[in-house]
Amino acid sequence: MHSDGSVWVRNSTSWTKLDDNIKTKAITANGNVYQWRSDGSVWAYAGKGLHSWTELDANAATIKLSTTYAHL
Repeated sequence: MHSDGSVWVRNSTSWTKLDDNIKTKAITANGNVYQWRSDGSVWAYAGKGLHSWTELDANAATIKLSTTYAHL
């Protein structure tokens, strides 16, 4: 994650941008990529290019994002 909110993934020879949302506050990955935004919403990367995210939760009270090997 860059300071401008962009999220990148390393492929075998290059970097691919997954998102450029300025609300990105944190990301975590465990085989899947999850994004926490400053409005408290939590998103999962759907794997279909830039801006391919599915909202999992929209709770403004969310204060932390963490994953284990198999679970968010």
